[in-house]
Amino acid sequence: MFHVLTWLLVASLLVLWSLTAWALHAALTWSGAQAGGLADLPGRVASQSLPEWLTAWLPPAALETLGSMLTALRPAFESLLAYAPAALAWLSPVVWVGWAFGCILLLVAGLVVSGLIKLFMRKQATSVAA
Repeated sequence: MFHVLTWLLVASLLVLWSLTAWALHAALTWSGAQAGGLADLPGRVASQSLPEWLTAWLPPAALETLGSMLTALRPAFESLLAYAPAALAWLSPVVWVGWAFGCILLLVAGLVVSGLIKLFMRKQATSVAA
């Protein structure tokens, strides 16, 4: 019975691991496809104003600092977007290699736990017989 519970847990973790890898791959693919549409994102963020209830709590210097930070980060963001399609060429395989590595680790962990259960069952059977 312990073997069944062990392998059900391993199978559940494999399903969860696979879904996580699939979701990460889908998010990477989507973000790569949307990279061109995100080019004007810093301009849109800079043009937005904070809610009045928040500006009442922030000092004016903090608001100016936030605006200057957004302006300073805009070139870096745009250069990162330029590399997004090239990054997808190697990020997608990295996700799936990580998935395979995780699956192997989960299967090895299941084998180790199953072996430990077998060892303890054998030890318990010999101590009861003696």
